[in-house]
Amino acid sequence: MMDYNNVENIDDDEFLTNYSPKNKAEEHLFKALNLMKAELFQAAMVEFHQACQLNPQEIVPLAKKIYTEKIKLQQYEAALVVGVLLLSLDDTDYILATELAGYARKNNDYMQATSLYRKALTIDPNYMLALCNLGASLEKVPYYDQDAILAYKYFNNTDFIFPEYLVLSEDGKYEFDNGYIDSITSKTIEYLTQKQEEKYNKNLAIASKVGVSKEIGTSVANTWQTKKSFSKRDLTPTNYKQYLDHLSANDHELQDICNYNIILLYLKENVNILALGERVVLLTKKLETTKKELPHFDILAGLYYARIGQSDKAINIFFNVLKKDRFDRYANANLGLICRKVGRMQQSARYLIFAYYLYRRALNSFNINNLIIQARIKFSSRVFRVAKGYFMILIEEGYAEVEDYISCVQCWDFEKNTDKAIEIIQQCIAKFPESESAKITLSDFYDVLLARADTLLLENNRERMAFDLYKKAYILDHRLDLIKKLLVIMRKIKKLSDDEKKFRVHLKTELNNMLSSVPSIGNEIIQNRKENTEDRRIEYLKKAKKLIRENKYLPAVAFLESAFRIKNDQATYSILSNLYKALGNHDDLEKLNKRQPTIINR
Repeated sequence: MMDYNNVENIDDDEFLTNYSPKNKAEEHLFKALNLMKAELFQAAMVEFHQACQLNPQEIVPLAKKIYTEKIKLQQYEAALVVGVLLLSLDDTDYILATELAGYARKNNDYMQATSLYRKALTIDPNYMLALCNLGASLEKVPYYDQDAILAYKYFNNTDFIFPEYLVLSEDGKYEFDNGYIDSITSKTIEYLTQKQEEKYNKNLAIASKVGVSKEIGTSVANTWQTKKSFSKRDLTPTNYKQYLDHLSANDHELQDICNYNIILLYLKENVNILALGERVVLLTKKLETTKKELPHFDILAGLYYARIGQSDKAINIFFNVLKKDRFDRYANANLGLICRKVGRMQQSARYLIFAYYLYRRALNSFNINNLIIQARIKFSSRVFRVAKGYFMILIEEGYAEVEDYISCVQCWDFEKNTDKAIEIIQQCIAKFPESESAKITLSDFYDVLLARADTLLLENNRERMAFDLYKKAYILDHRLDLIKKLLVIMRKIKKLSDDEKKFRVHLKTELNNMLSSVPSIGNEIIQNRKENTEDRRIEYLKKAKKLIRENKYLPAVAFLESAFRIKNDQATYSILSNLYKALGNHDDLEKLNKRQPTIINR
């Protein structure tokens, strides 16, 4: 057998061409290399294993050499095959097991990666590299090696991650305000001062009734009045609790929020935790009975039980939160922290690393509302590429509202990615089937695609591009007039693919079904009147102006462009150029200016 110990690079083709097997081990080796070349990796592993059993002294060093070479070439799937073979020969090599798990992750084989990481941890439970990579692998987070360790260590000096205080907005909705306690400090001081004044006057009156001189009576009253005034540094959680209880005593709408904020304050300060028990239990039962949702209250309940040492109960609460919403940042972070405290290290790594990943993608915040706010701000500021990224996160995690889907559609359309825009519209309709806004967006975008396609037909040799846009519109809605246009334009296209021919047959069948069910429609199509281009231009302008009034600038641009291509008039050019400037779309503005220099110079 060839001596590979002094060979720097292994060339599979050279080896397979110039050397013939001399024994059974070499036969299996040749088969393995051929199978790897054909990317039949599982079969190759079997052949490698048999070769090693027959001649381990020569095959094993060769396998190590091949393994190293495949890594250099970034052929990770092939490296994984040989590496797993080497690991089977020395199943105590936890460093190799961890390395191989990383290659499995790069091949999106998370099941094998998880198995290999756990094998490494079985050998050395304290191997941090395997632990942190396992956590990242379990949640399919793109952190590897040192990045995974840094993500896990981010929480090293953290007790718990607390949600923000709640307030009630003017329209009766819950809002988050982390500065809430500071905002009520002056009111708390005012309330406590008033209570002390009342106590002072009451004790003075008692002293005068029993015949004590005024001087002595004042002294007696002062022994009861610890302070006539307070400053912020004097206040304790109990003082805030007194004011909040007073505030909500006669206002049932505020009681839940005040109880929530009292619980949160005590948990943060870690004082008198046992005194919270009754409030936590009563509020839990009330919310379960009324089916009312108090944002993040489950998080507070879990933290309460963690504070009093009932870790199993706390863990179960957080698991239940994640069953409903696996992206809940507070639940992931706190579950990971509690698991670390009780020694459940693999679960700890999993949830802490995922929490860190979610925290980073939400602009370094555990509160998803901050991401929602920023997404909408960036969109209204016309920073569409940034806004699009934020909206896609909200859609993926299930936090996007109808307006966020609609904004995301416009962002993708701005980047001229029609396919992605259609995909987001379909997702929006699927999630909010009764939403009028979603239906209007679908209809508007359908019209935009038709306008663009109609415009392309006015230019020479643009039938194929127009056809592609009509097909995309067909995805959104199977309207009769669109089916007619598709069939007409397909007759003009010289070469249709087999799939397109099948699509034409499908369209003819659909058209016949429509005509047979509604005969009167057939008469309209038979007339087949040529559309008046001027009427069409006016219709485009009407739609564009309506969309501009609704602040839907991106779809308005499509109709203006269509109208402008039909007739190069100054008014349309002015509106269109101003829109491009407002949207920051300098490329299209430049193209517009080049297209109509005569208009600009007038």
